[in-house]
Amino acid sequence: MKKLFTILLFITFLHSITFAQLKTSSSVGARYVAPMGTVSDFYDSGWGMTGTSYFSVTPLIDIIVEGSWHTLMGKELAFEDQIYGAEDLSVLGFTAGARLNLLGMVGLGVKGGYFFDDIHEWAIQPFAEVSLLMFSLGAEYRKGEDVDWAAVYLSVNF
Repeated sequence: MKKLFTILLFITFLHSITFAQLKTSSSVGARYVAPMGTVSDFYDSGWGMTGTSYFSVTPLIDIIVEGSWHTLMGKELAFEDQIYGAEDLSVLGFTAGARLNLLGMVGLGVKGGYFFDDIHEWAIQPFAEVSLLMFSLGAEYRKGEDVDWAAVYLSVNF
């Protein structure tokens, strides 16, 4: 029992030292999402929300972990005098990636992750953002197996 307690205490101590060495920050953001490719035939633009954690490995490189929710509004389609409506598309996602910090204000990076709810697919997301004070303004492109979109976002950093 003493050995187990000692091992757990050591792991907890090691974990706290590791994260104490990393500079961490977080952000919460909202985004405007525009469907691209064939997805735009069935869905109009929508919006999304994200929560992001940043772990600074060096002053130039951050590791990113993000959770997100997006929705695209279904279009009404006319076919042979009938109107059909597509349901709204709801997408949850978890991504991870890296960001290169330039001049302390500009970030360029790429994230990859899994998206699910109404779709189930892996996707990659290159992005660029500019940060000033506690706000970040950015743009990203999501390339998935079936669903692609471009997004513009504003986030609050803390």
